[in-house]
Amino acid sequence: MRPTYARENIRVVAVIQARMGSRRLPGNVLKPIAGRPLLWHIVYRLKACRLLEDIAVATSANDADEAIVEWCNAEGITVVRGPEDDVLARYAQAAEKLDADIIVRVSSDSPFIDAGFVDHLVATLIEQDGDYVMLEDGEASAHEGADPFSRRALDRLMMDAAHDSCAREHVTGYFRLHPEFVKIVRAPAYPSLARKGRRLTIDTPDDLAFIEALHARLDARAGEASLADLLLLLEREPDLKAAPPRSDYNSVAGRMSGGLALIRCDGGGKFGYGHVKRMVALARALRDREGIGVLFALNGSEDAAAPIRRAGFEVAMLRGPSDLETLADANTPDILLLDGREGPSRAELERLKRGVAVTAVIDDGHERRLAADYAYYPPVPAARALEWSGSATLPRLGWEWTLLGLNPHATPWPRRWRCWIALCASALSSAPA
Repeated sequence: MRPTYARENIRVVAVIQARMGSRRLPGNVLKPIAGRPLLWHIVYRLKACRLLEDIAVATSANDADEAIVEWCNAEGITVVRGPEDDVLARYAQAAEKLDADIIVRVSSDSPFIDAGFVDHLVATLIEQDGDYVMLEDGEASAHEGADPFSRRALDRLMMDAAHDSCAREHVTGYFRLHPEFVKIVRAPAYPSLARKGRRLTIDTPDDLAFIEALHARLDARAGEASLADLLLLLEREPDLKAAPPRSDYNSVAGRMSGGLALIRCDGGGKFGYGHVKRMVALARALRDREGIGVLFALNGSEDAAAPIRRAGFEVAMLRGPSDLETLADANTPDILLLDGREGPSRAELERLKRGVAVTAVIDDGHERRLAADYAYYPPVPAARALEWSGSATLPRLGWEWTLLGLNPHATPWPRRWRCWIALCASALSSAPA
């Protein structure tokens, strides 16, 4: 563990944890705000901190995060890559690479980092020779997304808490749960931000639209609008605090912005790779055209998971009959899509669909199709012969409903497709690749 610092030799760095795999807004860290990527806004504001000597981005070794690495390289920002499921290990890598004494943990969904507030916290940490800093009890702050802590605290986390899920995933959250673990010091209020504020993080398409609207209202270019400016605007115009409308389509089948789709498909081994190929095409359409996150539940072999991960999607391998239900309970998807020869029974799908806005099956002759909201088939004799009596399922038969590929350069789809299940239908009707 590192000794107490000589104040003149303390090296302070910021580490931004960033990944492309947000479920509610995939690729959010590179989404543009006022013409610049979200990550640019964070780096730009951090560069104004007087006490910071360096900045790094800590991302994962997942292929999907290569885009972050390319952006950092182009911008001259240090980047480290580590385990996807171990944020703590990535921080340890970054601290070692930058030879840090104090690390400012920065979230990648908070574009309005305030340099003065960060310096205020860091200065308090140094003055009181602390390991983690929080505001004094009862003090409010509208600021989000920055947590300074010492290298001593990081080293101790790695030695004594590296297997704790909270430490691995949330890093500084461990100090809040275990206040006796390291020396926590308290900072006084920061006057210009000493108030409760509206959440200004970017987790969904609506958040992104709201932040864009605030920039437009202030007529501010990228980097010009400070957090204090935005708080004053929201005080002057309280109607802006209302959440923006999600969509023109507000029916259960029409909520299209954000949300999560769970795709259960077969792949590899005895199944081949056709199901995976077309579901990856559909997943890309949901993510890239409508900002819907996608989680895959794969029944099959690990080799079939590789192209899904390369496309930037999370994959859970199904090992037992209850795994799909467990996965759905843990992630509460808004869309459930089934594409495979095996899968849940009709009764199991009835249970799975509770709380799910839309369920659909593809090329499925099993009785479970009778529990789905929609069912898609090419116009072949076997599909035409299927019996639907006693079911509320809406079958769609025709070549226009058949997923044969997806042209990423296709012109925008007709407005009538712009709800979730119609979006799926549009992907199914795309021309062969």
